Amino acid sequence: MGVFSRALRAVVRVPSRSVLISLLFALISFLIFIGFSMQTASSQAIQNAKSKMNPIIVLEINTDYLRKLENEDRFQRQREAKISLALLLKNELILTSNYLVSYVGTSLNFKSVPSEDSGISQTKRNVQVIGNGKPDMIEFHKDSFEIKEGRFYNEEEVQNFARVAVIEQGLAQENQLMLGDTIDIEWCDAEDFSVTYLKPEDCRTTFEIIGIYENKEKDTVINGGKRADNQILVPGSTLEEIVRTVDYASILAMGDGVEAGEKEDFMVTHENPVILLKNVDSMSEFEQIAENFVYPVYKLNTNSEVLDRIKQPFNVISFFAKTLLYIVMVNAVLILTTVTALFVKKRQIEIGSLLAVGTRRLSVIIQFYCELLMEMLMGLMIALSLSFVILPSLGQQVLDLSVVDEQEFVTEYEFDQGNHYFTQMNPQEVLDEFQMKVELNVILGTVGCEFAVIFLSLIFTAGMIMKFNPKQILLGIE
Repeated sequence: MGVFSRALRAVVRVPSRSVLISLLFALISFLIFIGFSMQTASSQAIQNAKSKMNPIIVLEINTDYLRKLENEDRFQRQREAKISLALLLKNELILTSNYLVSYVGTSLNFKSVPSEDSGISQTKRNVQVIGNGKPDMIEFHKDSFEIKEGRFYNEEEVQNFARVAVIEQGLAQENQLMLGDTIDIEWCDAEDFSVTYLKPEDCRTTFEIIGIYENKEKDTVINGGKRADNQILVPGSTLEEIVRTVDYASILAMGDGVEAGEKEDFMVTHENPVILLKNVDSMSEFEQIAENFVYPVYKLNTNSEVLDRIKQPFNVISFFAKTLLYIVMVNAVLILTTVTALFVKKRQIEIGSLLAVGTRRLSVIIQFYCELLMEMLMGLMIALSLSFVILPSLGQQVLDLSVVDEQEFVTEYEFDQGNHYFTQMNPQEVLDEFQMKVELNVILGTVGCEFAVIFLSLIFTAGMIMKFNPKQILLGIE
């Protein structure tokens, strides 16, 4: 307790010195508050932008690359890429993926939901069947689709080419269809030349309804003029085999000399693979992994460009904040070291008296540390009061200086229509979330920096105290 009481008496005894040091700490603390609040506000704004993003990666066929290859090389490259893609889609960073095959058919024992376009046939090629290689779809995680009754198909049904279907509730209501009912879909017409190469059972398929889902975006999602109510979801393996059989028969009908034994090598056309990651923070890591698997047959398309552009002003602010913190810390240590060294020199007789009566040198050093802590706390309170008043308005000024051309900045990116999975973010809304304010982590960071400044500044003065000779000081010997 003697150390703390001596420190308190020293602070009270010379108020002018204590006020000077407190004001110095107030200035240092206020600048550190600014630096930390800038970084915190930038990090929070970027994190909020990330939380609004779908961590989506679309793999697009690199047609420029494939066009340069000979036919045989092109097919070989695509086959190899398909094998690599199957391995990539098992990566642990992936939440789920859409590797869709789509085909249109004609409803036989049920009616499609009428289209608003009266020119579209309601009887031929009136339903769209979609299959995914996984027993899941990104739309269920985006909250675009929701299972209302029953269930989605499972992994076993994908592996076993099960003929099961999940239908949209609009289609179910139109036909009074229920779980367990069956629907028949025809894939070819009687006038098609390919019919001669197909068995009757190959031209139509019966699916059992195991689930009914709601497409929450069906008013805006229209495929080829067909209502989204008429989308039927089936296992990708099942639909792929149907497409392979029917389309291969069409190739035979064209008389191109394709041998029947080559059917297994027939490549079914899929939509671009779309990958939903578990976490947006793992996007960069996954991009590197994906390029090693499927590049150059596929090229990666993400909306990370949008995020990168949104992050630009915040990166500038963060750089400025870090620079400010470094400059303040270095100058604070130098100034405080100089000031404390002068005060230690001025208080040589006091220090010599303490050492002469047996006070340990470490105790004297701790006393000076406690004095600075008390003065630091007074300065911190002053800086904290100023921060609550000034920081909110200062944040907007900093943001205005960082965004050089706001009109150019908010220009929205436009993506391919097929890339509707991408998040369309409004950059201005993200900018509006940049709020500089005093938070607990800002206060704790400032206090930590202050402790570091005091510790570093006392290293030199501690060395001076350790060299003091009390006898020479008391005798006035320099």
